[in-house]
Amino acid sequence: MLTPTIKRPTTMRLTTARPNKNQHEGRESDRDVQEKRKNVEAQESEGMEVA
Repeated sequence: MLTPTIKRPTTMRLTTARPNKNQHEGRESDRDVQEKRKNVEAQESEGMEVA
């Protein structure tokens, strides 16, 4: 009884923790990329306006 009860939560934790971490990191990276793109676009637009 102990082994299955222990295996179930551990496997669930591992399976749930891995995709959650990956998704969270992916979301952060996507946000960073989007922010960088916005910053670059803003700099380019400002540069164009100044020029």
